[in-house]
Amino acid sequence: MIGDFVVTMRGLIIEAGDPGLREIERRAAAHGRTLPRSTLSDALAGKRLPKREVVESLVRACGKGDADVARWLAYWEAASKELLPAESGGVVSGGETVALLERYVSPAGGNSITPNRSRAESAGARDRVDPIALLPILNDASLPVRHRIRAGTKLISVAGDKRADVAAGLRLLLLDRSVGGMDLVSAARVLYSLGADYSKEACSVFRTVMSDPACDLFVRLIAAEELVCWGDHFRGEGEAFLWKVARDDGVGCLDRIYALKFIRARSAGSPGEVEVLLAGIEIGLDAGEHSREFELIEDVRTFPW
Repeated sequence: MIGDFVVTMRGLIIEAGDPGLREIERRAAAHGRTLPRSTLSDALAGKRLPKREVVESLVRACGKGDADVARWLAYWEAASKELLPAESGGVVSGGETVALLERYVSPAGGNSITPNRSRAESAGARDRVDPIALLPILNDASLPVRHRIRAGTKLISVAGDKRADVAAGLRLLLLDRSVGGMDLVSAARVLYSLGADYSKEACSVFRTVMSDPACDLFVRLIAAEELVCWGDHFRGEGEAFLWKVARDDGVGCLDRIYALKFIRARSAGSPGEVEVLLAGIEIGLDAGEHSREFELIEDVRTFPW
């Protein structure tokens, strides 16, 4: 869950123009928030769930309004509730799987996994462990999906010549009919991160989720945005789906507005038509009952093309 949350945070930063840590710190200060570069760097390292105030400061620094802040904080609340005790700094009650996931972290640029020890202790070769140690977790269909995705996320930067094995484990997860749409999107993101050889396969998963009427519409919109964002395969289909939802009067207002937001964020259409559709949605809203919708509409309007 932490890995997925951090990947999404990084996507937020990229969407905002991929500013550096110093620039994000400056933007946060302009919004009256304190977000030191060191704090943000730790948050993006993915070792633990960022604090609530860090998430809010980052979202505002990326130019988002109150509606998006509320959405991100709801996402943070959901993530914090799903955390295992060890992730939130508590005590692990048992289970070799949890112990293994928590014991090993992926060092930047490394080709092995380093136990969670001090820098001095982890510097030696004796502390290096073959990434194969986490593959059984990724491959075990009896384990919770979030454990398997976390194992895959930890393996991204250290896969090396084990990329094919990691990809095979992800395929097992993606073929599981019991896995929900958002988990499929998360697993496909990990697969995409393994390299260009897997991009089409990952985009095919995004496409499948986007096309599945049984999935929650918002999850389908996220899958469509992934297609538009990465642009390697099926970008046109992702754009078409976003426009279809945005133009559909029978769809809920929030989903239509989010579709337009994704379109604008990815420069996937005409600014004029986006404004026409926003104005049409706005007419049917009541200021007293739909404050969130109005805030989101304003956020879409002020987002730079």
